[in-house]
Amino acid sequence: MSKFDLEDPQTSFGAFKPVGNVVAVFNDADSAARARTDLEAGGYQPDEVTLMRSVEFTQLLDEMREDQHAIALLGSELRKTDEFRDHADRGATFLVIYAPSDEETKRAMRVVSRYNYHFALKYGHLLIERFDPAHPANH
Repeated sequence: MSKFDLEDPQTSFGAFKPVGNVVAVFNDADSAARARTDLEAGGYQPDEVTLMRSVEFTQLLDEMREDQHAIALLGSELRKTDEFRDHADRGATFLVIYAPSDEETKRAMRVVSRYNYHFALKYGHLLIERFDPAHPANH
């Protein structure tokens, strides 16, 4: 697992798959920026939290699509990518947070959940875990 690198993002057969990272989708840029500030104040290094506006994220996804292998169509990564694109088209802002362990994931989500986020995905090697603020388990 490695920190997200905008210059060399992790993929699986060309589909976006940043293993060891949480990707949080925020309804507004201000919430994402405040969450990033809180994460950094809580000990995250600047290279462990990447904020991307909708245009940046769409551009990243478009660049990846050019390199996608046909086998990527079979995995859930591509469906998640399409979901991200839908939110980016509506102006969402994204935070990619390095959280390789369950404890780091909980720590990151405690901060994210304070703000106006739509959902978050934690990418593992085999599973993609979803966090949804409307889910009863999150209350």
